[in-house]
Amino acid sequence: MNDKYTMAALRDLVSVRRDSEQALRLCASSLAAGALRELCIRGAVECADAIGELEALLERLGGGRQAHGAVSGFWRSGWAGLRAALARGEHGAILDACERGESWILEAYRNALDDHLPDFVRDAVLRQFEILMSTHDAIRGCRAQRPVRGDAAAAPGAQAGQR
Repeated sequence: MNDKYTMAALRDLVSVRRDSEQALRLCASSLAAGALRELCIRGAVECADAIGELEALLERLGGGRQAHGAVSGFWRSGWAGLRAALARGEHGAILDACERGESWILEAYRNALDDHLPDFVRDAVLRQFEILMSTHDAIRGCRAQRPVRGDAAAAPGAQAGQR
């Protein structure tokens, strides 16, 4: 078993999680109070927690922490449509961008889990994957809360009563 491949997989996950944390914080700051905003806030916190755990695993393997520079592939990542969705301010478009972004993260985790990882790394990555699946399902569940006729009907107070 070669730790350099494990460290590369962990670094990829850290990068994906940083992109996602940034995107989810941006979404949360752009949305009115409601279920999707709360999910974005919770998702950003989950990303930060996951980054800490992944970096601890990297350190345990001797890889050290990654520098916190500019997020390189953010707008080319699974969050690529977020900028346009936020510019339009349409709840449905933002929901679509969040769902695509979460799907992109899940795919990165599937790829990592396809690798031959040490058991302690696999356990952590699998646990994070399961949390991600739950968050992704919750984001999909926001579709049921969205009004059928246009986003204009979804005034900020329209979702406040839902919980």
